[in-house]
Amino acid sequence: MTRGIAKIHAKSGHVKQRKRADMKTLQSEMEIISEEQRGKAGKRSYGNQGRTSFPFSSRETSSLVKGENPRVARKKLRLQSRLLQVEVMEAEFPKLKVQMRNLAESLMAAREAADLTQSEFALLIRRRNGLMDNLIRRKNKFLKMKGIETLLMLKLGFL
Repeated sequence: MTRGIAKIHAKSGHVKQRKRADMKTLQSEMEIISEEQRGKAGKRSYGNQGRTSFPFSSRETSSLVKGENPRVARKKLRLQSRLLQVEVMEAEFPKLKVQMRNLAESLMAAREAADLTQSEFALLIRRRNGLMDNLIRRKNKFLKMKGIETLLMLKLGFL
């Protein structure tokens, strides 16, 4: 059940889910409601769509740059703020460079550590495999000796 249908159910007092036959009437009700809501909203105004708000009022701009058109003064202030942003970015650039260099060095160290760990892991696996081979070989020797011992015991008549 969608949210819109749930709202209509809640408004109309019906809690049960509607069947397919009622879905058409439900859709028409939803269309009527949406048309009513559009009618209440009215038409939109596109008059101030391209303008952006400026942080200074016309009095502040006229006090900052006397004797000039407020529009020109706002433009100059915008340019000054852009220049200030560029200066701040230029001041932060060397810091970012050093930070990136440090991050690259730590990444290279992490890669080397990972390679070293991987080679140590491979060495441990080879060592384990060698020990397992040795254990199996000794077990087989022990079983052969046990078999020889039982054969000898049978021949001597102890069993």
